[in-house]
Amino acid sequence: MRSIKYRAKAMSGEWVYGNFIHSKRFKGCSNEFRIHNQETGLESDILIDTLCQLVAIRNGIEFYEHDILEDFLSIRWNDDVASFEFYWTYSGENTDGDINWYENEDILKEVVGNIFDNPEMVEYGVS
Repeated sequence: MRSIKYRAKAMSGEWVYGNFIHSKRFKGCSNEFRIHNQETGLESDILIDTLCQLVAIRNGIEFYEHDILEDFLSIRWNDDVASFEFYWTYSGENTDGDINWYENEDILKEVVGNIFDNPEMVEYGVS
């Protein structure tokens, strides 16, 4: 069973991990978007533009949307085909197709950064 987990930057600037909560009751307030950490029970107000979904876990390493991998690939959601895909961070070009985690396990080796903390690694800018 695949766990659904998110990470985002808290208002303090540190990364928080857990369940994503969108509270329509607080629409327009700073606490409209939150992450709930099930282990600690803490909830953190987050910067919604930094929200990333857990995409895969390989050899104990968590891979999240917008991570940059060692070959300068980033993982991004493509609404047009409703799937996560690899993008070259220096061209912004899609690498043609869905991520098939079983055929591409050799790609999932090491996370070297993410597009929020390492914008210098992304030629086309953070989006």
